[in-house]
Amino acid sequence: METVLSVEKEINGKKMRLSILQDDYATDPREWDNLGHMVCFHRRYNLGDEHEFESAVEFVDFLDKLQKRDAVIARPLYLYDHSGVTMNTGGFYQYDPQGWDWGKVGYIYVTKERVREVFKVKQVSPRLKLQVLDILQAEVDEYDMYLRGEVYGYRIEELVPCFGCGHIESEIIDSCGGFFGWDFEKSGMLSEIPSEWHELIKQEV
Repeated sequence: METVLSVEKEINGKKMRLSILQDDYATDPREWDNLGHMVCFHRRYNLGDEHEFESAVEFVDFLDKLQKRDAVIARPLYLYDHSGVTMNTGGFYQYDPQGWDWGKVGYIYVTKERVREVFKVKQVSPRLKLQVLDILQAEVDEYDMYLRGEVYGYRIEELVPCFGCGHIESEIIDSCGGFFGWDFEKSGMLSEIPSEWHELIKQEV
């Protein structure tokens, strides 16, 4: 795993090192218990969730029928493929106005029937619909972090000099991974790391 930040300090008379690393073994968030279903079609990449649609045309026809009955909440999905891939729900006009390197690859959607089941309501109110759209957006944001490799972990080590040779050996004291995004407070990483490291981390980032 690539180290993206490393700081050292003395704690209780011991020399310690905290490293923040890219998590190369992060779980695909589409394997979680998500509200939305992400259906994508791409010639080179296997994106989103597993589905049974044989073509984009078949899926769009399915989605169109649900939309005509006002039975679905959905957001479009766009993929930008240039020195890596990134996904959003609004397109990438600011990077590529001509659309050479990006385009629509699918949708993330949830039926209103499932929304009623999950939220235990009889009707999907406008307010609840906005809440659901925010949830779908958050799922896309998390998946985008996964695609871009913006998933991190930390490792805390005690640094011990080897008597005789002077070589520094390290012993792992604590470690954890699976934190999405560079905002370590928002991702929950800071709440897992002992507080004596927080100030040093904030100074570095």
